Amino acid sequence: MARTGVVGAYVGLFGLLLAAMGSWLQAPAGPAGPETWRQGVRLAAELDPFRTFLGGVFGSLGCTLALAGLVPVHRAVVPAGRPLAWVVSSGLALWLVELGAWHGIRPMLAHLHRVAELTLDARDYTTALTYLNVHRAFGGVGLFFGSVCFFFTVLFRDTVYPRAAAAAAPVLWVIGIRAVPVLPAGTAATFLFVYLDALFVPLFAATAWALRPAGRTGLPPPSAAGDPAPR
Repeated sequence: MARTGVVGAYVGLFGLLLAAMGSWLQAPAGPAGPETWRQGVRLAAELDPFRTFLGGVFGSLGCTLALAGLVPVHRAVVPAGRPLAWVVSSGLALWLVELGAWHGIRPMLAHLHRVAELTLDARDYTTALTYLNVHRAFGGVGLFFGSVCFFFTVLFRDTVYPRAAAAAAPVLWVIGIRAVPVLPAGTAATFLFVYLDALFVPLFAATAWALRPAGRTGLPPPSAAGDPAPR
């Protein structure tokens, strides 16, 4: 279980990296923090369409791969009770699924905003923006309940994690997004677009550490070092 859990956590981290790459492709470099905060995904309309749609593919695929990281998270929380483990894994999985959908919708929003005829009519753009906000809202519900359950379970119940791993709850890191308005041009948009993909990095890193094979010291066993093997 330990070895497969570590592999699952690493696959999850790779998925987050891929999703962050997709966000980076869709992030404009010019606007400063306040403008980025107000405009949001509309700024992606300034980029090449191929770049935005490629970013959407990477983002959606990355979030799908990141789901593998929740398998060891579920198993690590099971000692505290299966219902609690299912609340944690299901809530966090809902966030990743909705974040993947969010990644996929952003390029379409940028394209609709780019086409003058649709921008003037605004109905298609408004509909797409509504879907985007709905996905983000549902994902936020899962993130909140899964993270809060993870925090209190790890803090007060016996799990594979040490107590300090409660600090890896993704919802605790959401507050960092409020730094966007004070960031300078060239940094704010990239930070805003990529930050949500990084919320699970502490969780998956803590999972890989907690499930590492016991007794791994990096030293060869006595028999491999030339000493006689014990009988």
